[in-house]
Amino acid sequence: MSQVIRQRRGRDRWLNPYHGGVASTSNAVTATRVYLELFAVNMPVVVDAISYLVGGTSQGQIRVGIYKATAEDTAAGGTLMVSSAATAQGSTNVPQTLSLANTLLTPGRYYIALHFEDGAGTVLRQSNTNQVNGWTQFFDQTFASGLPSTVPAVTNSASVVPGARVRVVQP
Repeated sequence: MSQVIRQRRGRDRWLNPYHGGVASTSNAVTATRVYLELFAVNMPVVVDAISYLVGGTSQGQIRVGIYKATAEDTAAGGTLMVSSAATAQGSTNVPQTLSLANTLLTPGRYYIALHFEDGAGTVLRQSNTNQVNGWTQFFDQTFASGLPSTVPAVTNSASVVPGARVRVVQP
């Protein structure tokens, strides 16, 4: 019998991606790349922000968003639920939280999207791990055009995965 992990009302402030762990290495991001990290919602929640860990160099802008997964093991074809405005990368070696419009997420699978303008900025990233299809992916998108409404073709990747999570406002 499989074990079901349940979100506890009033006790879970953050939703973490499947590829979690301690973000310990500062790594440069790729300019105009959108990094995607799979997470699950087990009950309806309202979310209002995404937090990620800025690395040792802060430069350029970042935009974050959430995509609803529409297929198994891939973000491709996912629908954009919400995104932030472009924001300057924050102070080094600390979390930066970017606000989103309050958004209801119903039970299902979603992807955190982190879109970087500049390749000189860094993030604290998760350790490399064996790749599980669909957990961490990326695609490239011109920064000025924002996050697309639908995720295009993606590439699976287990390296340079920024430490990120989604803030829950209301379970």
